[in-house]
Amino acid sequence: MNYDNKTICILGGSGSFGEAYVKHVLNKSSKCKIVAVGKSESKIVVLRRMISSPHLSVRIGDIKDVSFLDRVLADVDFVIHAAALKHVDICEENIVEAINTNVVGTINVLNAAVKNNVSHVINLSADKAISPVGVYGATKLLTESLFKHYHSTYGGKNIKFDSVRYSNIINSSGSAALLFRDRLKEGQEVRVFDPNMFRHFLTQQDLIGSVEFLLKHSRGGLTAIPLSQKIRISDMAKVIFESVGRGSLRIDEANVRSWEKKDAQILSETELDRTLIWNQKLLLVCHSARDLNEYQKYAHIKQFPMSQLKSYGKIKFQSRQDIKSLLQKVEILT
Repeated sequence: MNYDNKTICILGGSGSFGEAYVKHVLNKSSKCKIVAVGKSESKIVVLRRMISSPHLSVRIGDIKDVSFLDRVLADVDFVIHAAALKHVDICEENIVEAINTNVVGTINVLNAAVKNNVSHVINLSADKAISPVGVYGATKLLTESLFKHYHSTYGGKNIKFDSVRYSNIINSSGSAALLFRDRLKEGQEVRVFDPNMFRHFLTQQDLIGSVEFLLKHSRGGLTAIPLSQKIRISDMAKVIFESVGRGSLRIDEANVRSWEKKDAQILSETELDRTLIWNQKLLLVCHSARDLNEYQKYAHIKQFPMSQLKSYGKIKFQSRQDIKSLLQKVEILT
């Protein structure tokens, strides 16, 4: 992806993804401009001190503030919308704020992007948007729906709307792996509520690669889903516990939380016949049959066989050795 002479605005730019993406873009281009937006002054200060570059500017603001968005998106080419309340338990306890930030805030972002003639807007969604059982997942389902609506209403040659539906980022701040490691290092107890609960895991680079694919190849109307690794939470906790050698691990089935799903899906049944694949790395869900017809013309994008799609949920769990290797690769374990 060539970022030269482009202005990229990252909403939620002071988070783990924002930091990683800013570094990535600056490593690829010395002729770009990046605007990182966050509502936490302390996180913005950390980002500014960590990355000193004349090509990076930072803004403190909230996506609930319409006038702020109108100002910050002026003269921007690409918007990466990563701003959201993301902790599942916090969203359950703060439902109104979760809706105002994740849903109403997204509407504000979309309207400001249209008003300012932004050329491409990419939404960072989550696999919890599929058959949601809690507030966070429900808000992400709505944000995906909003991007589909704006694509059908405003999408075309001048502006493109896409989403990335990603799984858990294993090396992001606040991830389960980092939480388990830090608690165990402090000699504390780690609880797992269901021994069979599993999640799909990615690295920050997987997510960045998905965003770059859309920026480079998409004409709008896509939800990109990076293929991920299937891991039992209990296995991951055991691997970290054995490596750290401190603290304690307990399976607490008596207190299973109602708003947490036992399994994790990346696709809904209704999306199967609109799904393509790129380079065996990325599933591409087309927003409509019309979009499907357009993307099938691309030589590098193939129809993903229905038999493989239906069997994707049956892929094997990662072994404990594979989990340990992954955690070492992303420097969570040494």
